[in-house]
Order: sequence, then C-alpha cells, then structure tokens
Amino acid sequence: MSRRDLDALLSYLAENAGRFSLDALRAQMVKAGHKPAAVERALRVFQGTEPPPDPPSWPGAVTVAVIDLVLVGLFAWLFTHAHKQSGCAILGLLPVLCLLEFIVGLTLLASEGRQRLGRALFFGVLLFFGVSLAIVSVWGATKMGGLSGS
Repeated sequence: MSRRDLDALLSYLAENAGRFSLDALRAQMVKAGHKPAAVERALRVFQGTEPPPDPPSWPGAVTVAVIDLVLVGLFAWLFTHAHKQSGCAILGLLPVLCLLEFIVGLTLLASEGRQRLGRALFFGVLLFFGVSLAIVSVWGATKMGGLSGS
C-alpha cells in the first residue's frame, strides 16, 4: 500500500472514529474500493498496534546533495578568485567530507532508530556524486565539442 493511501485511510478514520464504530468504518472503506489488507493495516496503525511508516527521507537526501553542491561551488569560486591557497586547501577537504558523510550514513543505517537520517546522508552523497558526474560529463562534452569544432 502506498503512503498516500495509508494517509488517506488514517485521515478518514480520524475524522469518523468518534461517530461510527470501527467495524462500520472498516465496511465502508472496503465498500469504497480499498483492499481489505490495506484497510486492516490502516486500522492497526490507527489503533496503535502497528507503528506508522517512517516519513520519506528523500527531502533530506536532496538537502545533503544541494549543500554538497553549494560547497563545491564555493570551493571552486575561492580557488579561481585569488584565494588559491585557501581554495586548494578547502578543495582537498571535500573528498574527506564526502567520505565522512558516506560512512556516517552507513553507520546510521545500521543503528536502531536513526535509519531515516542514515538514508538521507547515504543517498544524499550518492545523489551528489551522480549530479556531479552529470555536470562534469556535460562540461567535458562541451569542451571536447569546442576542441573538435575548431
């Protein structure tokens, strides 16, 4: 069952639980076309016998990737604008930062209760690498196109 369906069923239950019995609400949700297994799961979550699913971690992963990309841009700007010493030193720290994010993400994935943060760090670093590879590929292709066109 998708998260959206579960949220819709839970909001329906929250709105109508005070007026109708759970058996009547169960019958109404099945009659409305929801799968009986999905209805039973929503009822278990609503009653507290089953924990609700974790919220999605993709917003955190996108945030990690954007922060890493901004840091790369800042380091490149420092390196190209007369701050070669500090820019070069900071640019050397970028792989260490990415490796640290990767290792901490994997460690949090293995720990109890911090999997969401671990997924955000781990997949954020992977997303950063993918976007960086795409940017470098496009940049290299334009440079190679400029060289072969002359």
